[in-house]
Amino acid sequence: MATKCGSGFSYNRNPEIAAKEAINKAMQSAGAEKCDIVILFSTIGYQHEILIKTLSAITDNAKLIGCTGEGAISFDFNNESPFALSIMIIQSDELTFEIAKVTGVKTDCEKAGKKLGESITPFITDKTMSIWIFPDHLSMNYDAFLSSFESSVSTNHHIPIFGGGSADNWQFKQMFQFHNNEVLTDSVVCLVITGTLSVASAITHGCIPIGIEREVTKSQGNTILEIDNRKVTDVLQEYIPEEDVANWHKLGIRCLCLGLKAPGTLKNVYDEYIIRAMPVVDFATGSGRVSTELKPGTKIHMISRNPEKLLPNAELMAQDITRQLNGAQPKFVLQIDCAGRSKVLRTEEKMIIQKKLQSFVKSEVPWTGLYCYGEMGPVAGKNYFHNFTVIIAAFY
Repeated sequence: MATKCGSGFSYNRNPEIAAKEAINKAMQSAGAEKCDIVILFSTIGYQHEILIKTLSAITDNAKLIGCTGEGAISFDFNNESPFALSIMIIQSDELTFEIAKVTGVKTDCEKAGKKLGESITPFITDKTMSIWIFPDHLSMNYDAFLSSFESSVSTNHHIPIFGGGSADNWQFKQMFQFHNNEVLTDSVVCLVITGTLSVASAITHGCIPIGIEREVTKSQGNTILEIDNRKVTDVLQEYIPEEDVANWHKLGIRCLCLGLKAPGTLKNVYDEYIIRAMPVVDFATGSGRVSTELKPGTKIHMISRNPEKLLPNAELMAQDITRQLNGAQPKFVLQIDCAGRSKVLRTEEKMIIQKKLQSFVKSEVPWTGLYCYGEMGPVAGKNYFHNFTVIIAAFY
């Protein structure tokens, strides 16, 4: 049998019809009547309990994992309406799939990372090839979580981590994670893939620094209180209109973020800057919250998206993955894409870039992904958290 895989999508507003439509497409394209794992990405408008109940009935309670995203992605398809979903199914005798979860993440991200890492350690072998992680973005301090997670996973080799933060259509109120028949919040769900395949991956962003170098002068955990001894909200108004700052979660966050100088080893294979978004700006305190910790003294640049970089970078990504594949054709592909990247592009521009990203595979290769709040992927043999990026992982 080896590995059978298929993907499907739907934008039907009825959750039962949408689930049936997408899973039937996935099963048909895989040439399979059953599967070992279902990966589900959907936007926020559905009754997700109905989606999952329908999928479980069709797949005979196959393992299921996923989350809500700002948009759903499949081959030659991306949709950011409140009602869209993408599904991938895999049946394999050369791969095994184990899933896990941890809840109550916001209370202590470090403890949650340790707990999840310890729970998956029994599944880890020298053939474990990848871990996928989908957290509740509102709950996360990624530095604390990833550090404790990786240190608690017992392994003697590098395991690439791919994933993205759940999203809720720019509301930043409540987002959901899926684990078997459960619809969760304030949780992290995890997939461990073990077997004989390899993975080729690439990551890029389309951002440029603007203005002078600045410094974080006061912070607490992952909340920045002051930049250059001034309130964060005051500094932001130097770069974007006041109304964009006032409506930050819908307008400002899409076009402005922070850039940290990348270390030399990363700069040579990635970019000069590591990007950090601020998903929350608090006008009562004048502060901004990032998803990792920026200690006082950290040097930063304000960073703006540059749409003109996106297409050339997509071409370079496709070329890089083609080189890594060395003639092989992937069994399946995962795309983790920043929710905000899509907001600076018109629909036709997004499809041009999407086609370029997918140019290294044939149309029948199963492809799934989501637009999310924060991305995780490896660079130069080390796992990193990113913002404003697109990550492609091709499994072959």
